[in-house]
Amino acid sequence: MKILFVSTEFEEQARGITGIIKSMIKAAKEDGHQVGALIGYPSTDQGDSEILDDKVEHLYLQHYMATGKKNLYPMLSSRKNQLSILASKEFTKIKEMPIQHNLITQKSNIANSLDYVIKIPYTYRFMSNGLGRLVKPSIKKAIKKYGVDLVITGAPMDLPKKDVAPARLVQFVHDTMPIDLLETPAENRTPQKFAKQFYVTTTESDLIFANSEDTAKKVHEVNPKAKVHILYGTASSKADQFHDTSYLSRKNLEKGNYLLFISVLEQRKNLQRLFDAYLKAYEEIKMPLVIVGGKGFGYKAIMSHYKSLPDEIKNNIIFTGFISETDKYALLNNACAFVFPSLYEGLGLPIIEAFGSELPVLTSNRGALPEVGGKAALYVKDPYDVDEIAEGLVKIVKDKSLQSELKKHMPEQIAKFSSEKFNARFAEALNDLK
Repeated sequence: MKILFVSTEFEEQARGITGIIKSMIKAAKEDGHQVGALIGYPSTDQGDSEILDDKVEHLYLQHYMATGKKNLYPMLSSRKNQLSILASKEFTKIKEMPIQHNLITQKSNIANSLDYVIKIPYTYRFMSNGLGRLVKPSIKKAIKKYGVDLVITGAPMDLPKKDVAPARLVQFVHDTMPIDLLETPAENRTPQKFAKQFYVTTTESDLIFANSEDTAKKVHEVNPKAKVHILYGTASSKADQFHDTSYLSRKNLEKGNYLLFISVLEQRKNLQRLFDAYLKAYEEIKMPLVIVGGKGFGYKAIMSHYKSLPDEIKNNIIFTGFISETDKYALLNNACAFVFPSLYEGLGLPIIEAFGSELPVLTSNRGALPEVGGKAALYVKDPYDVDEIAEGLVKIVKDKSLQSELKKHMPEQIAKFSSEKFNARFAEALNDLK
């Protein structure tokens, strides 16, 4: 089949949607399909030389895939920009470009895994600004003109199957956080926009990919007849590839004597309650809590809460920000336990990385976390209960028999999220379309 991937987040460096896209592209290629992507940056052709135009086009394609769509064209939030683009009819200029892999200089770039791209300038900007009706005719025309058999979206989109016909449509649902958690201020329209995208996905797709049983249940709440295949995600540990432990000495950490959290620092990660639980448990566990990750929604509130803690506790909570793979695995390979009492996760792959370093894990039983943790994790039944989290911290640190029992089940959970399993699930799902 000729498969076209459609996603607003090809370009993002985050592991979530982009990680799934990469896994699906790899699975499709291994299954023998022709794989392409719908992209949306403006024309770069000068028309003076086809050879030079191709080189320039491939350079901009790599920038687009690697560093973000905002770097390559103006925002449509400006009324002037909108009118300028509408007047130019740039978004009607459809072009298919076969990938010349000798012109891809970044071997890790997503572009290097593609056979072709279809370019419709400003596609995703129009769609994300509620102007999808302007570009949908161009999308439909491109799909028919270039013989696309199957369209796969990287996340729910307001893209009914009639707008991609005669191709079939598969949409991927990662989670339903925008409508299940209070994560945005009242003036933010994300819940409203997501609800529309989610409804269209659940009712107007030939098939739906979900990354967990929990997400599949949410789909069936809206449309009990929806055809859903659970792909999960892929996660693998590089624990055995990194042996440099100098980061520990730089942070005054002792092997086996600190707790570790790794994820973006945002409200749903439940960090304020984790801090309070750590305060309650500190006298019994007497070890630092290391927090790894960048700023997310609610970061200011998280830091404000941290600053309100007693000095002894603050001094033992260590924030690292983003760190290298070498330093991350130095922490994973030498921690006492991994703590992740999140309020909601569409999946929770950091837990699999922790299992790869044979770390006992404390997490919550919310969302898809029990699917990831299986019998290899200790669960907090109520992640809003600080006392229960504190009890879990003490238990995960001090109960050696529990640690041994959890360790027995780690290999089976790691295997569940392997590339081989993902590829098999992907192929099975596509066969279901036939």
